[in-house]
Amino acid sequence: MNKKFTPKILSCAVKAALLVTMSHAVANDDQQQVTEATEVAQVEQDEHARIEHIQVTSRNQSESIDKIPVSVISLSSDEMKKANMQNINDVAEGTIGFSMEKTFGRQSDIPVIRGVSWIPGYGTQKASYFIDGIYYDGSLQSLPMDLVERIEIIKGPQSALYGRRTFSGAINIVTAKPTEQLSGYVSGTIGSYGNEKLGAGVSLPVNDWFALRASVAADNYDGNWENSKQGGPDIGGEKSNSQMLGLYFKPSANTNLDINVIRNETDDEHAPFMRLANDANPKTDLNCYLDTSPYFCGKVPTDLPINIGGVLNNSEYGLRGERTHFSLNLNHAFDFGTLTYMAGYNKYDIESGIDQTYTGAEQVFDFGFFTGGPMFGPATEWHSLSEDNNQEYNHEVRFKSSALDYRLTWSLGAYLWHSEKNTTDRNKADIIEDNFALMGMISYDFTDDFKLSLEVRNSTDKIESDVYNQLVQTPEYADLDNKFNSTTTRLIAEYELSSDTMVYITRSEGNSPAGFNGALGLPAELVVIEEEEMLMYEAGIKSTLLDNQLYVSAAIYNMDWNNQQLTDTYLVPGGQHQSPILLMRVKPRLTAWKLSLSIYLMITLMLM
Repeated sequence: MNKKFTPKILSCAVKAALLVTMSHAVANDDQQQVTEATEVAQVEQDEHARIEHIQVTSRNQSESIDKIPVSVISLSSDEMKKANMQNINDVAEGTIGFSMEKTFGRQSDIPVIRGVSWIPGYGTQKASYFIDGIYYDGSLQSLPMDLVERIEIIKGPQSALYGRRTFSGAINIVTAKPTEQLSGYVSGTIGSYGNEKLGAGVSLPVNDWFALRASVAADNYDGNWENSKQGGPDIGGEKSNSQMLGLYFKPSANTNLDINVIRNETDDEHAPFMRLANDANPKTDLNCYLDTSPYFCGKVPTDLPINIGGVLNNSEYGLRGERTHFSLNLNHAFDFGTLTYMAGYNKYDIESGIDQTYTGAEQVFDFGFFTGGPMFGPATEWHSLSEDNNQEYNHEVRFKSSALDYRLTWSLGAYLWHSEKNTTDRNKADIIEDNFALMGMISYDFTDDFKLSLEVRNSTDKIESDVYNQLVQTPEYADLDNKFNSTTTRLIAEYELSSDTMVYITRSEGNSPAGFNGALGLPAELVVIEEEEMLMYEAGIKSTLLDNQLYVSAAIYNMDWNNQQLTDTYLVPGGQHQSPILLMRVKPRLTAWKLSLSIYLMITLMLM
């Protein structure tokens, strides 16, 4: 009797960008069945082994990822699901050259591209988020992945294209579009520590020119930390719910309009903090110094006791927030070019209760001791309950065209951004920021293989804050200017060695917004926080080999970083203690290289 076996495909993905697919066919002693199994395996090999180069929009135009002269990593929703990526932190863990941390729970993010970071609350973030190319201010920690079609991580300064706060790169979230037929989904997850997720969505093509997509999501996590403070609040738990509505219009073959609204609510417990410089553990003593501020260098222990609370009501500790994001994207193609208009609005209201002693202390040292007061006093001011109300809007208009049989491509545009941040936190200041920019791009194909491109952006930032208003009231700073102007460029040379291989060289500039230090008694040279500047040179190669089964992307780059913003303290002459944190400037230089590979290897084994 003959025994019949069907061929099986085994696919294995390795994070270090090494992908291997193996085909294993086993048949009996019937030669005809062996031949049929081999043919089936060959068909599956042809279908599954070839690399499919996805289209990315990281330069505000659709391009194949293997033909774009920029270091970019793109992850589709299918890839993220297969890798069990549940949030932006999981994406960072699976991406070379990109890392992510959240601070004070899900209050703010620290996206780090190519090692360029900063301390939240002091200075500005060095890599920013965009949703469908529109700036998104705030945290992505609670954004449900059900909304995402693709995530693009663009590495290196992007200031000439994306503008402010893309000093080291940008993260562009491409939302899912409606399907051609009525479809929907329901998903759920149950795990340990109260990990529960539920999501549902529907995609509805109403007619030939209108479609919509809607989804809802909710998740809960109880946390896996224990608060040692007797009677203290629960810590580490996170709860959120989100709603999304997308409206998609196509009134003609040349016009499309996309409108998206995303709403998100969070209700989180106090984040778990472990206090360093703990008398019970000398290994945690602060051991690194700048001028006056101590830091900790080395491996941070994670087994220290957590003590949080004791002053506020337990229900007041934690983070409660509501965020709304609105975006509009309009494109119209004329015979002589394409006009694009994008608008965005973000509103974020948050209430937070934080134990800033990080030890559950109810009594702290009182600086009034130096003037005859008691040595210790109530820690009321260290257990802060504050509200932040932030809102912003932005507009961008851009026109793109070509000439000389499409060998010359150019675009011109303008950008406007306005932000208002109000707070009751005594460690922060109300601030109003405006940014206006003009930008342009020109690209020319000198031959069928060689192209040069130049991007230019001129930006003006205007900053109005409580700090600035106090400074200009003093005669010494009465003429202090609160406008900062900058021009950033990116020059790209690309050459196609063959239809499957391209090399490129880029020179790009980045800048990070300036600001003001508000501590009294500072010398004049420390009042203004200068804009950070970045100059990066990069050379790279992208190639598809072995009949589209091997894809190689490699790059080497050098970054020159000026006016780096760091935290420090300043001892005011004649003062009794150090002034609040300010920003200092140093000049580091970072040289690094990156190599990433994607490989498909097909092996067929026939066992008799």
